[in-house]
Amino acid sequence: MSPDAAGAAPGLFEAADGGTLFLDDVDALSLDLQGEVLVVIDSGSVRRLGGGNARPLDVRVIAATHADLADLVRRGMFRADLLDRFARSTLVLLPLRERPDDILPLARHFAARLAQRLGEVRRLTSDAEDQLRGYRWPGNVRELSAVIERAVMRRSREIGVEAGRRGTVRAGLRRQRDRRGSHERSRRVRRVRERRAQPGRLGGRGLGQLG
Repeated sequence: MSPDAAGAAPGLFEAADGGTLFLDDVDALSLDLQGEVLVVIDSGSVRRLGGGNARPLDVRVIAATHADLADLVRRGMFRADLLDRFARSTLVLLPLRERPDDILPLARHFAARLAQRLGEVRRLTSDAEDQLRGYRWPGNVRELSAVIERAVMRRSREIGVEAGRRGTVRAGLRRQRDRRGSHERSRRVRRVRERRAQPGRLGGRGLGQLG
């Protein structure tokens, strides 16, 4: 093995040695990469670029896709032999819209996980839960996770979700009308009124620039 190969960073398979490698959207792999994945699976080893010796691996490979791989095989876009390896054990997950009982547990999980990172507490409002249950979720779990993340990052104790245009869902937060917020709004309104009362003060500045 050359010095460069010995000092090269490990690839994904080698980095996952002794564990699990998850290949998401496996249908997006080029035919050349599919062939390389097949070689590693069949041989149970990997050879670094420029290296002379194969390194044995103990890796469990899990692949996921939204595509119909059998159809891609018929169209010459996916290797039949690689599909055979993946088809030894398959698990079909229904889209989120067809398992509505999973929506709220997943949403609460995402909210709690993100809130923990912020060191704070978050909870879904009852209106948000109704919106989450009633939405079709064409983007499945990823879309749900993104909606909850946007809501949590707005830093409020209550997470709200509102229905948007064209049946979409947008993340929003119920505004917390605490004393501090009310005081800040009153201060801004007072400053705007004071400026309006002084001729020439605005001088072409937009209200969005005030404060």
